[in-house]
Amino acid sequence: MVEPAVAPGILVQPTNQVVVVGSNTVLQVVASGTAPLSYQWQLNGVDVPGATGATLSLTGVTTNQAGSYTCVVTNSAGSATSSAASLTVNLAPVAPTITTQPV
Repeated sequence: MVEPAVAPGILVQPTNQVVVVGSNTVLQVVASGTAPLSYQWQLNGVDVPGATGATLSLTGVTTNQAGSYTCVVTNSAGSATSSAASLTVNLAPVAPTITTQPV
């Protein structure tokens, strides 16, 4: 007798991240359900091209990558969407400079 497929469930949600421009960060989900599971990361509701794993690695982050990330996990029995994780990208801190010398 064949067991019915179990729809995906998100066990570990992605977490909010705050990074500086040019740095690296990782978003991750852990899902359960009948294999095989398929993953698709989204930024502000739009698929991120090539982001089809349980882990999303972002290198050399730019300000246009800031936003709300979710991961949609699917299998033959259905799909589940993770909670949204916010990625905040701050500009690199700038050291103070002296613009006028004392007299």
